[in-house]
Amino acid sequence: MKQLLLNPGITKGSAPQHLHFLGYSACVFKHNFKDGIDKVSNNYFKSSGIKLNCHIPVGCGNDDQYDSVWKARNIDNLPDVIASLGFGDFFRKDFVDRFVDIKYFKSIWTAPLNRIFEVAGFRDPNEAYTVYAVMPHVMLIDKRKLGHIPVPRKWGDLLDPQYKGKIALNGTNNKWRRHLFCIFIRNTGRKDYLDWQQM
Repeated sequence: MKQLLLNPGITKGSAPQHLHFLGYSACVFKHNFKDGIDKVSNNYFKSSGIKLNCHIPVGCGNDDQYDSVWKARNIDNLPDVIASLGFGDFFRKDFVDRFVDIKYFKSIWTAPLNRIFEVAGFRDPNEAYTVYAVMPHVMLIDKRKLGHIPVPRKWGDLLDPQYKGKIALNGTNNKWRRHLFCIFIRNTGRKDYLDWQQM
């Protein structure tokens, strides 16, 4: 059984090898995340004699040798534990169809870990994903550039055509922050976010 978690480096160009843990983290937390994983891995080695093969991609938005691991056709080619950042590749329909829906992955969240997470509904009802952290995203608004246009109050407001040409999102290599579009769909029921990406 493998696990999907929500939120020493191998050099680029080296052959990907089987991993016990693949961990993606927000850039701002990446070094602390890696230090914590290294500490856990070292302690485990001291107590068991087993060396865990872990990889936390370095840099922010850089290509990594494991970027395409989600395309694996066989469960044995995936890391034993994957920590994903946001609603990315490990939520793609073909990945979910191949591995999640047929119960290759199991949530490790078997008891209440955090009351706030429980109340917010972060527990996966299908018991495949484990939410272990959240990070807020906020809008920074330059009212001078908006002029007479009203200040957006919620993410769904940005779907209004009046904001066309007035929105900037962070992202690299043409990779948008997918979670914003998930928020649009959840809060509005609209699926015209693909048109919104062209604004």
